[in-house]
Amino acid sequence: MKLFKSFPEEKKPERESGEEAKKYNLEQFAEIEKSTISLVGQLKERIDRGEYDTLISDDASGRMHALVLRKIINERNRKLHPELPPEETDIKTRFVAGGRHSGEITKKLMDFFQKLKPEVKKKALLVTEYIETGGSIAWLARLLSDAGIEFDIAADSSRQSSKSYNDFSALRDKKIFIGEEKTQRMTVPPFYGKKDISGVEKSYLEPSAHPELIEKLRKRGTAAGIIQREKIKQGREDVNTLANKVLKTIWGQGQ
Repeated sequence: MKLFKSFPEEKKPERESGEEAKKYNLEQFAEIEKSTISLVGQLKERIDRGEYDTLISDDASGRMHALVLRKIINERNRKLHPELPPEETDIKTRFVAGGRHSGEITKKLMDFFQKLKPEVKKKALLVTEYIETGGSIAWLARLLSDAGIEFDIAADSSRQSSKSYNDFSALRDKKIFIGEEKTQRMTVPPFYGKKDISGVEKSYLEPSAHPELIEKLRKRGTAAGIIQREKIKQGREDVNTLANKVLKTIWGQGQ
């Protein structure tokens, strides 16, 4: 397994003003700005070579990271290939409910990945928020490999060293890009459990390969409280703000 450590910023952005200095609505996005720049810096050449045609987000908490990467990859593809229509340049994005390894969930995910395989013409990028022991991401990696899907892994942050992940055969030969290595255990990753921002959560009524919309679950009586539509909207705005900052920092690409 090849583990890629934090990528130094290629250039320090100049002091911004006006629209460029726009702040985030939600503090979680400010928390991941540095690690996202590092992560995308590592992926820069692969993005510009068009290596990925599919994003797979491994959980509800990885959803926002995947949306940021989707915005960045789509903008780069359109910039590099203006002659092509969006349906040929935009990356496919799939969200799966990782983190639970029951037999029924495993079977449903395996069925989903087998159906996804013909759609992945190049390579998929498996996106996760945080890797600690590596067990959950190794489980998904094994299912993807068994389905014949070629993929790399992108994590916003991680605690373990590369030697720790070598214990998992499913990860041993995979490229893993990590925005920031934590020296101590992260108590709660920024988006973990923040269903009011992502708008989705895992269904606990029945095993599912995918997270579900909170509104749908609430109608079934499983989601507590009222959907905070304004926060979800703010989250989508922050996805664009962060993606634009990364594009400017890594590529000097203005929006």
